Amino acid sequence: MTVSGVQHAGELLELFTPLTPDWGATDAARRLGISKSHAHRLLTSLAELGFVERQPGSRRYRLGWRCLGFAAIVLETSPIAAHAMPIMRSLRKQYDVEAALSVWNQDAVVSLRPFEDPLIVRRPPGDRIAITAVLAAACPDTPAATAPGLARQAHSVAHSNIASQDRVRHVRAGGLVGEYEPGACGAFCLAAPVLDADGAIVAALSVDVPRLHWEAHKHDIIRGLRSAALRLSASVAAG
Repeated sequence: MTVSGVQHAGELLELFTPLTPDWGATDAARRLGISKSHAHRLLTSLAELGFVERQPGSRRYRLGWRCLGFAAIVLETSPIAAHAMPIMRSLRKQYDVEAALSVWNQDAVVSLRPFEDPLIVRRPPGDRIAITAVLAAACPDTPAATAPGLARQAHSVAHSNIASQDRVRHVRAGGLVGEYEPGACGAFCLAAPVLDADGAIVAALSVDVPRLHWEAHKHDIIRGLRSAALRLSASVAAG
C-alpha cells in the first residue's frame, strides 16, 4: 500500500464513530473525496486484516474485533495508563469519586474510566467542558498552516468559549478546571493537567462528584486531585 493509501485507510477508519458505526464504499468515497473503487479496495483490505467487518447481507462495514485488541495493548503498555490506574483507584477509595484519564483523539475526547461502564468513551469536546478546557491548553497559540487535524482542533477549542484565554493560562500554570456538567445529573467535574518531562500537557486527570458530595467535601477533593495529578505527572516524566 502506498503512503497515500495508508493515509486514506487511516482517514477511513476515523469515519467510524458511535453515531456513524457503519460505512459503505459509496458513502466513504463521498466523505473522503476519493473514488468509489478506491474506497471499496480500502474496505476490502481492512476487512482482510480484521480492522473492519462486512455486515451480513449488506455492503456496509463496521469496525472489527482486531481494533479492540489494539485498545487492549494500549491499556497494557501505555506508561500514562499504567501509572494512572492505581492513582485513580486511590482517588475513588479516598474521596468516593469516579476518576477518569482523558486524551485528545482527533476531533473528540477519549476517556478511560476504570470503574464505569463503558470502560472507554469517546465524546465531542463540548460534552465534557472541564476536561476539554484542560486538554485544549496543550495546543499552541498559533498552529502552523500544515498542522495535523489534532492540533487544528485543539487550537479551535482553545479559542472557543469552552477554553477562554484566561482559562488556558490558568491550566498552563498548573490550575484545575471545574464545571457542573450538563446531562450529568448535576455532577461536578474537576479536571487537572498531566504533564510530561518537558512540561507539556499530555492528558487530563478528572473526577466526577455528585453535587451534594462536592459541596460537602470540595476542599479535600481539590487537594486530592491536585496531589494525584502531580504524582501522575512525576511518574510520566520519569518514564
